Amino acid sequence: MTSNRTLDLGYPARALEKLSYLTSTPAQAIYRDCLKRFIRRIGAIRAMETEGKIDREKAYDGILFCWEQLQQSQRDLGLAEDSAA
Repeated sequence: MTSNRTLDLGYPARALEKLSYLTSTPAQAIYRDCLKRFIRRIGAIRAMETEGKIDREKAYDGILFCWEQLQQSQRDLGLAEDSAA
């Protein structure tokens, strides 16, 4: 027998549903790709800074630039309002 508690998944399930590939809009899919690219770039910048190939200030500037690009893509896709909710 199934109880009502197991059927009502509540807030975490709704939050995960917003991230689902099956229910996402094209804009959300594009933003997800932008987010993946952001993560890869941050990893590369961090690795270069750790290896001593760039100094800490250049790494910070690079991360800040990547962050601004990610925010701009969010605004361009019209998702900036959704993220505040």
